[in-house]
Amino acid sequence: MNLAAPTRRTLGLAAVSAIAMSTTLLSLGGVASATDELEGFSFTTDADRADEYGDQLIGEDGFTVPEGYCSVSWFILGGGGGWGSIEAEYDADGSSGGILRGSTPVVAGQHFDIDAGTEGGDGSVEGGGSGGLGVAPGEAGQPVLAEADPDPDPELPPALSTVGGGGGGGAGSVVTGTDFVLKAFGGDGGGGEFGGAGAVVGVEPGVNKVAAAGWVDAEVLDGDMPANGVSDYGSSWRGIVEGYVEPCAAPEVLEPPLAPVDLFAVDGNGEAEILFNEDYDGTESDSFEYNIVGTNTWVPATDTYSDAYAMTSITVDGLTNGQSYDVRVRGVSDAEGDGAASAPVTVHPFVGASAPQGVSVTPGVASVRVNWSAFTTPGSFPVEKYAVDLISIGGEWGDRDTVCETALDAPMTCLVGLDTEAGVTYRIVVSTVDSVGHFGADSAELPVGQAASPSVPSSVPSSDGPISRPDGGTGSIAAGSTVVLSGDGFLPGSTVSLIVYSEPQVLTHTVADANGHFEVSVVVPAGLASGSHTLVASGVDLAGNARFVTLPITVTGGTTGSGGLAYTGASVAVPAIGGLAALAIGGGLVLAGKRRRTAE
Repeated sequence: MNLAAPTRRTLGLAAVSAIAMSTTLLSLGGVASATDELEGFSFTTDADRADEYGDQLIGEDGFTVPEGYCSVSWFILGGGGGWGSIEAEYDADGSSGGILRGSTPVVAGQHFDIDAGTEGGDGSVEGGGSGGLGVAPGEAGQPVLAEADPDPDPELPPALSTVGGGGGGGAGSVVTGTDFVLKAFGGDGGGGEFGGAGAVVGVEPGVNKVAAAGWVDAEVLDGDMPANGVSDYGSSWRGIVEGYVEPCAAPEVLEPPLAPVDLFAVDGNGEAEILFNEDYDGTESDSFEYNIVGTNTWVPATDTYSDAYAMTSITVDGLTNGQSYDVRVRGVSDAEGDGAASAPVTVHPFVGASAPQGVSVTPGVASVRVNWSAFTTPGSFPVEKYAVDLISIGGEWGDRDTVCETALDAPMTCLVGLDTEAGVTYRIVVSTVDSVGHFGADSAELPVGQAASPSVPSSVPSSDGPISRPDGGTGSIAAGSTVVLSGDGFLPGSTVSLIVYSEPQVLTHTVADANGHFEVSVVVPAGLASGSHTLVASGVDLAGNARFVTLPITVTGGTTGSGGLAYTGASVAVPAIGGLAALAIGGGLVLAGKRRRTAE
């Protein structure tokens, strides 16, 4: 059974309101940033929607664009066709009107005449429905005539000549302005050949018309709309014109690039590479220039490198080795011009001194003695010192550290501490360092060979100093517990072995820091006998001589009896007699803190 016309119209109104609302909401998502003073607003020809949502109601006077607004998102629905009626039954639905959705640019003061076409009238037993009204009206429906009765009953009134009528065609909805036309066609009335034709607004029936400059994001829906009174796009009822008026976007304010930051220089032969970060809070640069302070010339950088994961770098060339220059950098925007200049960075183009000669290495206990003779060719800047680098092979990739520096007039020798328990092999490189900090040419890399581990005497050795516990602790220590131990006076970078006596057992190894200090946690063996024992830290001092620092301890909770934990196989050696003679302090040996250098 078909729904009665009023029920269908209620559903149609709901559908039209829903689609109009969705159009407005969709248009909001694409609105450009509005100025602080203006907000977008909606207008409609539908009084019900104006009451419900507060939209501006458009009447016969049409719509004029206010100041500060630059575009309109349109929704236009043509009037639908009326229902056809045969013998008082609504059994022929009219079709929906056409639909237009899209956006156009507008200017303040631009006026639009707006006419929403009405729906076609419904047919009835009295005849066809009227055509929809508007500037693009629909045609009226045709009456449905009864067939003549060949044998009328004389006792009954005569039969009516009209038993029904087709629905009237819907009027088109039209928006016009100067050089501007948007038209949605009217739907055909129901009742087939008896229904009135909807308004023709395009080049042919059932085709919309768009003649508006700048029409974008368009959806033009023509013909063959569902004829059930309610569709995804509206209904076969009244026409509607709605719009969302968007404020003009705030003008983009562009400024020249900000000054580059984080500058540093890498000096080269007659040139320098300057690395920096661009300040992206400002306009992005299209190119870069540099200026040597004291000149008035900004030079375009032709050798530039940058990517998403690295600093930007430029090359400054044509420089004289041995001189110092202050250089500034700035970005250039093709649209906004020259940016602000950075703070200056000093560059020192140079050629380094030749490599030291006659380098030799002699492994010792947790150390290596390095000797060399002077370089032969000076560089662009005066040489101030020698540097000894230790390269670890098998540890961290590219692990190269400057571990010793000596003054130019000091003996050309260094004792370098080694971690004999690290499971790596070592190589030695010697180079010069000039007054600016440039490294000269490297000597050949020499393998160190095998350095000996610290000795493990068979009995408690003579003490060269104390082992300390945290906060000067002196109490007993429970077997199986952990204790933190520290000591000083060892060769920086060298291995220190921690041993417990009476019978020697190596508990762990550690490495002295740049100050010759160590601090390490050790576990007192659970099987150690209760009673008196001695902890010993064994290593070498600054001259390479054996060094032992000790701590007497009392162990509780261990085994009973005179025996202790059996010797576990640690190497036992008698301390070497003699050792290397200590270098006099006045000899000029300069022990440098570890300073990372990148291996080539």
